[in-house]
Order: sequence, then C-alpha cells, then structure tokens
Amino acid sequence: MFYRSDYLVKSMLTALLPVIAVSLCFKRVESAVVIKERKWWVALLLQFYFGSGYIYLGRPVRLAAYVVFLIFSAVAGLLPPPDLVEVRIYTFGISAAMMLVSVFVLVDAIRLAFLQKDYKLRPYNRWWVYLLYWTAMSVAYGAAMFMAAPNLKIPYYAAPYTENAPGLIPGDTIFAEICDGPCSDLRRGDMIVFNIPELGRRTYIRRIIGLPGDLIQIQNGIVVLNGTPLKTQRLPDDFKFTDFFNEQLVRSQYEEAFPNGRKHLILRQNLKGTIVHTNPYRVPEGRYFVMGDNRDNLTDRELIRNVGSISAEHIFAKASFIYWSDDLSRIGTLINP
Repeated sequence: MFYRSDYLVKSMLTALLPVIAVSLCFKRVESAVVIKERKWWVALLLQFYFGSGYIYLGRPVRLAAYVVFLIFSAVAGLLPPPDLVEVRIYTFGISAAMMLVSVFVLVDAIRLAFLQKDYKLRPYNRWWVYLLYWTAMSVAYGAAMFMAAPNLKIPYYAAPYTENAPGLIPGDTIFAEICDGPCSDLRRGDMIVFNIPELGRRTYIRRIIGLPGDLIQIQNGIVVLNGTPLKTQRLPDDFKFTDFFNEQLVRSQYEEAFPNGRKHLILRQNLKGTIVHTNPYRVPEGRYFVMGDNRDNLTDRELIRNVGSISAEHIFAKASFIYWSDDLSRIGTLINP
C-alpha cells in the first residue's frame, strides 16, 4: 500500500475543503440581472484550472462532481489494486477513466457555452471567486501532498539508460508495485526498485541474481550460481536499440535461465571495462546480488566493486509492467511474468 489509512483520510478531507469553500460562494442571493454571453474559448481555458470553467458557466453542481472525481481518482491511483484485479487492468482502468472524464469536461464546457446564449450572471461570477477557488485548490493539493509525503512512494519510474536492455530501454516508463514495508517473497529473476544511500539519491532498477546465502561468481561473462553456470542460449537475432546519447547500438542477445525455471533476455558483448570475471562472492544474510540485463553496462561494475550486494531494507518495489514507451508496441509488457 502506498499510503497508511490515516494519511488517506486526512488527504481526502483536506482536498474537499475547496468544494466546501466554493459551495459557500454558490449560495443563491438576489442581485440585479445582468445578461452576458458565455464565450466558449474562455470556458475551455478555465476548465484547465481545476474545472473552473463550470464557475464561468454557472454550473456549481458539475464543478463539485468533477472535484470529487479528481480526489477519488487521485487516491485510487495511489492505492494498490484489489486482490482479484490484475495490476495492469487496474492502472490502465484508472488512467482511461481520468482521460475520458478530462475530455468530457472540456467538450461539456464548449457545449454549455454555445447553449447558453442569454446567460444571467450569478453572484459568484466575480474575479475574486475564481481567485479564491484556485487558491483553495492549490493549497489543498499542496497540503494533501505534504501530509502524504512521509509515506508516498511514486510507483512510476523512467528508464533513461540501457542498463536493463533489452527488457527496459530509454523511453520506457514502468509501473512498480510498492511494498507495504520490507519487500518479501523475493525470487531470483525478480526486477526490483531500490536505492543505495551511500551512492547518492539515485533510484536503481535491477534483476535479482543471488539470494541471501548464494555463492556468485562470473566467469567469461557467464553467471555461476552456487557452482553451476546459468544456462544461456544465443538467439539468432541481435538486439538493436538507441542509447541515452541517441547512439544506435547492436548487441548479441541471449536467453538466460535460473534453476527455478524463470527465463529472461540479456545482452552480452564482453566489451572492455565490463564484468567478465569476478572472484566468488557469498551473498550475506539480508542482502541480494543484482545485475542489469545489459551485462555490458559499466554501472554494474561500480555497484559490485563498491557495494557488492543490496540490503533488503533498501528495496522498496517490484517492477511490474511497462506503463508507457516511445515504442508503443512495448506498452503493457510484463517485466516480472
């Protein structure tokens, strides 16, 4: 779960304050009748500011409904999916709902503006009401994020580098399942998200190669697990991709298999400076040995030399699937099948 329940309640109550404030401004009072045409382009632009086009169009009920939807969709996006719902369906469902509603309120504002030729100004059609609403929404959003910050871990991560090619390449954005506390039930082959405080604030994504107690060694670029080399099979097609510096690369592609039967693709070229040989390494208790799928990346060499393995307490998520990619065919691809 991304939030504790008490933070969820506080965040939702704080975000509802603008609705209450605007509702007070929407009390019907007698005033002089002023007729003024509603311009569709003004209504459209105002909709981008928390749906305030509905104030301009005199539709407070629609505005309140839209704000409530924003609150609940934001909260739902930060909650783990129900046990019976697959994470990809849950995530894409929320995203699709938000996109459809966003398009609807924009089209709805234009439609209402054309229908209301003789619009009678309401008491709340004042510049200070818009300012009050925008301020209230901004403050509420900031307060909700501030209260949630101690427990918030964003589940979306970009893959700017080629360390995990071919599974993840620049342009991919992944969705990760945040662990509720220490990540448990980790297996060889899991792609995990973690940080290393001693190396700075960067977030890393790597595949688990060795569990606590495993003996790891690399010989001629091949991982030897507990004295047995992992099975690797060269694929007939090379993998072509573009790196962070927009350089076109071609690498040999292999299928690597763990003793538990899990398989994944790796790239290996045995380039100068990459990991070809290491001494035997016993993974300490409470730690995991990880590597990128692109075995030619230099970052893994630094990790192994400076860190050796990753502490379980620094692992906070499991990579789930590719949420977005510059290559549309990769969207929805499972990372940990």
